[in-house]
Amino acid sequence: MDLTHPSLCALYQQILLDRKQGANELCKFALEGLIGRLRSADLQNVTKQEWLAFIIQLKSARPSMHVMENLFSGLEKNLESVPETGFISDAERKTALLLQRFISANVKVAEHAAKLIAGNSRVMTLSRSSAVLETFVKSWYEGTEFHPVIIAGVPGNEGFATATFLAERNIPVTLITEAQMGIFARQADLVLSGCDTWLRYGYFVNKVGTYPLALVAKDLGVPFWVLADSLKDSTVALESLQLEEMDSKELTAPDHPLIQVKNQYFELISHHLISGRVSENGLHPFI
Repeated sequence: MDLTHPSLCALYQQILLDRKQGANELCKFALEGLIGRLRSADLQNVTKQEWLAFIIQLKSARPSMHVMENLFSGLEKNLESVPETGFISDAERKTALLLQRFISANVKVAEHAAKLIAGNSRVMTLSRSSAVLETFVKSWYEGTEFHPVIIAGVPGNEGFATATFLAERNIPVTLITEAQMGIFARQADLVLSGCDTWLRYGYFVNKVGTYPLALVAKDLGVPFWVLADSLKDSTVALESLQLEEMDSKELTAPDHPLIQVKNQYFELISHHLISGRVSENGLHPFI
């Protein structure tokens, strides 16, 4: 697909370059952006094949977030049988329905995960996960007072946005760096983690820092649960998995020809380090 149309190009670039939103938030943003463009008068002359080609581009935009591939592969399949005549309106309707089902699945994940949070407990999380945020807000507003401990999530510091989001809803938080996670995990009762991709072969993918957090929790006997709806599932082989690396300039490291700066954003975490998974279907503890 030729992404020269300014509106389509802008959406694609926003998704490609986003550093702040978790996988679910980014998928919601992408679906809402697609719906908005299907409604746009400027894009009514785009053909069915061009729209499908754009959807194919979207599903491969963020290879570490397999939920995006699953989501847009499903949308592509649903739209292939839609006739050219009236395609825009049918595509908008089907995309809107998919968005509602996606949101509903995330709400169910939060409903199940909220059962893990006890009153007066200290709950740690890393970076920014919409599923974790939804769980925190649901628990708090239902009367379970607890104390979130937010790890910043370097690089990117998405945890800053997490802490601000909660504080603006009158939920007190503690914000720490990755270097302090061992100290605060000793006082923690629970760790909740987001997930970008859930692999069948004994691993999941999430923001860097999740692996050492899982190791610390395992060492200290702190329950570690991963919030991952079924759209995160992937059968991709480990050797084919792409773990995204971002621009090294983001780290503002020393500029020297003998210094190689790496800015890896995602990493693998073994299932044997975690207590269980929370999906839209409930709690799935690991033995």
